Amino acid sequence: MFAAFVFNPSGFEWQKTVDDWTDWTKWMENLGGIGIAADRS
Repeated sequence: MFAAFVFNPSGFEWQKTVDDWTDWTKWMENLGGIGIAADRS
């Protein structure tokens, strides 16, 4: 889980981390806006 931060120097950019977390939670909750529905993912 922490490998992305260890091996990715841009992993410490806070806004990028927040944006990625937001996109991931939208995808997990299937709120839409980032692509394919969960049953087709």
